Amino acid sequence: MSDRRQPWMKWYPADWRADPCLRMCSLAARGLWMELLGFMHEAEPYGHLVIGGRAPTVPQIAALVGVDAKTVAAALAELEGSGVCSRDEDGRLLSRRMVRDKARADAAVVNGRAGGNPNLMAPDLTPRQARQSRFKHRDNPTKVAAVWEACGGICCDCGVPMQRDRSNAPDAFTIDHITPIARGGTNEVDNLRGVCRACNFAKGVNPTRSSADNLHQTDADKAQKPEARDTSSLRSDGPSAAPPAPDVRTALFTEGLARLMRITGKPDRPARSLLGRFLSDAADDAALVGRLLFEAEQHRKASPVAWIEGQIGLATGRAPGRGRAGPTDGIGDALRRMASPPRFHGATVDGRAEEVVL
Repeated sequence: MSDRRQPWMKWYPADWRADPCLRMCSLAARGLWMELLGFMHEAEPYGHLVIGGRAPTVPQIAALVGVDAKTVAAALAELEGSGVCSRDEDGRLLSRRMVRDKARADAAVVNGRAGGNPNLMAPDLTPRQARQSRFKHRDNPTKVAAVWEACGGICCDCGVPMQRDRSNAPDAFTIDHITPIARGGTNEVDNLRGVCRACNFAKGVNPTRSSADNLHQTDADKAQKPEARDTSSLRSDGPSAAPPAPDVRTALFTEGLARLMRITGKPDRPARSLLGRFLSDAADDAALVGRLLFEAEQHRKASPVAWIEGQIGLATGRAPGRGRAGPTDGIGDALRRMASPPRFHGATVDGRAEEVVL
């Protein structure tokens, strides 16, 4: 047995049921193979039927699974004849799938220590062991002050004034590397610039994307980050507000949609429908909805949908969902009319003044 036993193993029921070689075997043979897979999972080498450093004999396998040797011999012959299992050069039974999975896992460990799969990494990435350590504000107060003075407290990407005392706000001051550490960048002041937290998060942690690309952004590109705008107030101009720019709306249904799916766990179609509802409630104020989605995710709201609806109601001055008839709206209206006192209005019926109860 292996000295490093794994407490669990990957199991793909669909693959098990779809394997034609396995389906040709009897129920007894499939049951034996499942028992043997458990021993192979704990064996060394992985995926081989080895117990105590040696391949067990048919009588020993029979003792392990609790059946007679004749039944085991017949089931093994059936498994090998159908091509379910194989033997190595030493004659030991093995699972080809388990051996392949172990080889891929070992390769992933080696690639991870070296910084990633060399076939997927960008050619100009610096090996992990040769990179500089991550920049930390508390360890470099002089550099932090120098970067703040260099940018004048203005985000180099979107031009929003930044705050140094609100680390979790979308417009908080953060330091970004012009050339990423993963591509050989340094922590020197000439490779650092000030950007707001929203822009820094929008760039993400992709090591192949350089912040120098953002220096050449157009105004239209910068407008695609609704969460990077002024967040001092969540109020909008209501129904009379000018329609949002198309690029802001596009960003809402890309970045905003992905954020809504993360915080609610909804798939694409229901999340898209919910986002459209938010936008309708907010009188097409895409920037408002984008900011609310950002804050709901950053502050980890327990009920993000209810919170966003409430904030939209406060910002627009109307109840969320007004104008949308739900399946129980008619019942609710009837109950409200029954609970309210009757109203009397004058009317003329056949030339006579009558009081009509509404």
